[in-house]
Amino acid sequence: MEKKKFVNLEHSIGTVINFCSYDFAFLSLCIEVVQEFSSQIIIPVCDHMFNGEKEDPLFLQKIYALFPHVQFIEFPFDVSKKNDPHYWHNLSRLIGGFFLKKEIRYALFLDCDEIIDTSSFREWLEHFDYTQYTAIRLANYWYFRSSSYRATTWEDTPLFLRKTKENLQALMHPQERAGTYFVACPDKKRMCLSLNKKPMVHHFSWVRTKEQMLKKVSNWGHRKDRNWKHLVEQEFSSSFQGTDFVHGYLFETVDPFFTIDLLAQPIKTASNVKALRLKVHEVHCIDLYLHFEVDLPQISPLLKHF
Repeated sequence: MEKKKFVNLEHSIGTVINFCSYDFAFLSLCIEVVQEFSSQIIIPVCDHMFNGEKEDPLFLQKIYALFPHVQFIEFPFDVSKKNDPHYWHNLSRLIGGFFLKKEIRYALFLDCDEIIDTSSFREWLEHFDYTQYTAIRLANYWYFRSSSYRATTWEDTPLFLRKTKENLQALMHPQERAGTYFVACPDKKRMCLSLNKKPMVHHFSWVRTKEQMLKKVSNWGHRKDRNWKHLVEQEFSSSFQGTDFVHGYLFETVDPFFTIDLLAQPIKTASNVKALRLKVHEVHCIDLYLHFEVDLPQISPLLKHF
């Protein structure tokens, strides 16, 4: 894939995308849309799934090579945190926030399956005074099983955050992005819509095949909340019945806003592009630096990679 230059907007926005390999179907599209307004894109990747299952390093290497213009940061799995359901999502965002360049003023924290409507978002950036807010939760559409099945209820999970020391520290909140927003200093705004009063994000978290959905529920941070496997098996025993087993939303059938190939696989490439691979002690150094301003010797060499 040809290297691309990011648009250097005066807004100075960095985007941090949470990603693991079973979300690959959404990755290219997620990157494509955010590069239109991002001065920097960082994708932290754990070398294990969050349940402790090891990622395929060759698969990850193919992904890194596909997007040489993106900064992938691979960090190690700590088995002592295996049973902390929210730790890994938070740590990924904390690492991404740490590596944002000094000049970045705002950070957009997305999951890989949260796809921005670029046209609406850029228009919003130009005409809405977001700088009066410390934290903004962007309203999003929510989809289940298919990109044609859209919930009539809106959510607001993506977080647009002023890059301050306090806000980066809050990324480790046990309620994840919602908790980070909760503790952010005023002023802040929820359910933020486009200038046309519509959500600017499409969340495809549950748009998956049966096999992909089973993979998701066995690995994600909420895997112990319910018997997800049984719910998935039950869901796919019939055609879509007009509601979901996650929230119980009602749905409407729409023309897909984005085309998503759920069976997409990374193509072979000869590129030798690699991720920055962190060691366990370097992750601890980042945590200490952000929370206690302990400027350890390991910090400066890490930043030189960027």
